[in-house]
Amino acid sequence: MFKTDLRYIAEDLVEELREIPDGTEITSGQMLEKRGYDLKELGSEDLSDYHEDLLRAAKANHITLHPVNQDNRDEGLPWKLGFVVHNKKAQIKCPYCGSVDTARILYGKPALSDELQVKIDAGKIRLGGCRKNTVWTEDGSCIELDPKRCCNRCGKRFARPAYWQNRGQIASYIDMVESIEYEVGGFFEGHTGIRIRRDPKGALVQAYRYSPGYGVPDALQHITHLRWLRMVSRLYNDLYLHEWKKHYVDPDVYDGTQWELRIGLYGRRKRTYSGSNAYPPYWKELKALFYPFVRLLNWGGQQ
Repeated sequence: MFKTDLRYIAEDLVEELREIPDGTEITSGQMLEKRGYDLKELGSEDLSDYHEDLLRAAKANHITLHPVNQDNRDEGLPWKLGFVVHNKKAQIKCPYCGSVDTARILYGKPALSDELQVKIDAGKIRLGGCRKNTVWTEDGSCIELDPKRCCNRCGKRFARPAYWQNRGQIASYIDMVESIEYEVGGFFEGHTGIRIRRDPKGALVQAYRYSPGYGVPDALQHITHLRWLRMVSRLYNDLYLHEWKKHYVDPDVYDGTQWELRIGLYGRRKRTYSGSNAYPPYWKELKALFYPFVRLLNWGGQQ
């Protein structure tokens, strides 16, 4: 089996790890068998590669796999090593209300089983029926735009693939983003801002801070193309930026903190998100994304 196939299988099984009850003990081999794979038809090298891919995918999604019974495991057979799944930190947050009580949507007519019914009853799976939003591109590719998750609290469907559409045209937001500008602050404490503009080698980052009466010299840093792509991908694939409201406001608070996020897209298109003393559910994650660049101001000067 190709290594890319093994990686995709492991990444797909992350959803299984996210949905099973916290504290479940299982092996990576048992997870494959539950998906219908025959371990006897896979070589030991493939199984070892898949096991490592699953560990990496779980870690990337904040799922902890704590090994157990290591003293009794078969030597050289890591896919038979039991681990306890801790997935509370991996629960996906609704970008509309902030609830982590969300379900994965299954489209079509999946084969019902006792295990699937348990997940449906527990609110981990929602049956979505037939797909309604599928687009075919000029090169014959099929892009499915239906939302992937549903919030059990507010009922909103979200996690739509991050694509821009206009008059029959379609493009990935990740490919279209050319600049990102983030600014936060208030009248008394001043403002801190980050400007990032893509260039042929990656992107140039400019960090600045100013307040009434004084300012801090700009700090500059160049980031690689890979880091730029990871940043934009996190905005759209993990924080669901394309599903945020345009403005968040608390009318009962005066002055306080204001923020703005400006996205420059290909063709001089723009998307602006802002707030005054009110924030989107992924506000903490947004601040963490820009924090490494804010630290440039504390170091001072050009980096």
